[in-house]
Amino acid sequence: MRKHLLPGIVACVLLAVTAPAKDRPWLTGTVIEISSVRTNLGAEDSLPLASGAKVSYPERPIFGMVYTIRAEHADYVAVDEARGNKVPRATVNATVQFKLLRGSRLSFIGNDGKEHKLDLLKTTPH
Repeated sequence: MRKHLLPGIVACVLLAVTAPAKDRPWLTGTVIEISSVRTNLGAEDSLPLASGAKVSYPERPIFGMVYTIRAEHADYVAVDEARGNKVPRATVNATVQFKLLRGSRLSFIGNDGKEHKLDLLKTTPH
């Protein structure tokens, strides 16, 4: 009986070790700033935030809400480019759950309890 179990156990262990992580972990952060932006800036331009800081980004139009989320080890600046979204999906000083996605994307749970995907513009470790 043991001879028949060993190959199955070995196969399960190998699959568990070699399988890629299915999902990235959720992090907790605080929204420290929200700005509304509607602009078509070039590669040399930068996006001014309410705090006076500027965020540079690749050449492309940006329309939407810019969120700055402070987490334990870094601040993340991301833009929600949903067309027609004039109401922020979170509020300043709100605690949010978020995760980093592949391709410079960030996903967070808004005040509506839904998951929203944003373009990550900048990460600043602290």
